[in-house]
Amino acid sequence: MDLDKNINCLELYRDNLTEGNSINSFAEYKMRIKQKVLKPKCECDSLPEVKNKLADLYGESDYTDTLISPQTYVKKYLRYFHSALLVYSSKIDDYKVPNITRVQEQIVSYLNLNIEPKRVDNQSVWAFFIKNKLEIMQKSEPKAFDIMSEFLDVVYTIPNFSSICEGFNMGRSNEKTNDNFLIALYHIKDYFDKRREGRSNLELRDVLAEFLDANIINGKEKLTQDEVISRVQDWLNKYSSFESFVYKYKLQVFLDSNYEPVTLWPGIYEGVLLPPKEDFLSSIDFLTTAIKDRGRLLL
Repeated sequence: MDLDKNINCLELYRDNLTEGNSINSFAEYKMRIKQKVLKPKCECDSLPEVKNKLADLYGESDYTDTLISPQTYVKKYLRYFHSALLVYSSKIDDYKVPNITRVQEQIVSYLNLNIEPKRVDNQSVWAFFIKNKLEIMQKSEPKAFDIMSEFLDVVYTIPNFSSICEGFNMGRSNEKTNDNFLIALYHIKDYFDKRREGRSNLELRDVLAEFLDANIINGKEKLTQDEVISRVQDWLNKYSSFESFVYKYKLQVFLDSNYEPVTLWPGIYEGVLLPPKEDFLSSIDFLTTAIKDRGRLLL
């Protein structure tokens, strides 16, 4: 199958995920993939059709990644613009889904799961809650709703996927980047800059340690942090410069006029991992446009 770059790859699942608004599609996908009831069962960026297309584009697709991961942005969207639907928790100093136990029970019934409700994944809880509040969300903040809808319409298209090396995806630490690709790209540029300066291998590995950690899957360490760093270093060292790395993967869309990763909000590269409310919608707009522009480069 010659997969068109503009197709929403959620259409490739046997479950009908793409009926209605793209926010609903996102919610259905997250619920079903987390509860392992999707067919095929793999993540969207690992679908056979997607991997075949990425192999055509990059000459390799053993390991693949969704560059701009939407999950954390969706949570922030709900907390910023629909906090009235949530309850404040002093324990986490943030808003959370109300009556989570009841929502977990509803998910078990909705998906016909044969598990205890308390085993329902937290991402599924958010997804199901969003699905049930779509009409309220659209009416209360239509501008924010439309911007998020357009964003979620492009995050599961080919221009938001890429071929990577083993360990890069899972090694992008939540504590260090919140799975934010721009922050990873910032440290990758720093790696190339310091390599050009002739820094020692130990210093170069320290640069990668700024955003990479061990691969922990289901509570078990698949790759140590050192192993992840080695794989990413071997991958980056295939390229003569940051420019050649960027050109290979068509990442120019995430750079400013000085060829630096775009500063979408103050402090993004100094530990502020998610945008404040005043910069949220403009950030989502930029990411949506960047993904579309990458699609044009991939032609």
